[in-house]
Amino acid sequence: MELIICDDIQAVSSVFHQPRILTHDLVGRLAECNAAARALRAMGYRVVEEDAAPNDGGKPVLLLDLNQQPVERLLNQCDASTRLVAAGRITGLFQGVRIIVEWTSC
Repeated sequence: MELIICDDIQAVSSVFHQPRILTHDLVGRLAECNAAARALRAMGYRVVEEDAAPNDGGKPVLLLDLNQQPVERLLNQCDASTRLVAAGRITGLFQGVRIIVEWTSC
């Protein structure tokens, strides 16, 4: 019987599926992302996309649709936020998760 050491295991990239190993860090990120998504949905916003482990190594990211809710209400709940008028984008930090709202009339 051969002993397999974790360092010997390599993830193979796939265009169909990003391989994930549920480490303690990833489980924590998923929990953080889900808690923020639930709170945002309860406020009436729609979560379009979630990325618990973005390539930049930063906090999880949620892409939101305002769903006809006021943007100011969302921004008042954020720890920090920016409006990029030229890009038509609002970003913020909500419950430790980065949020992005693509909005045509920033």
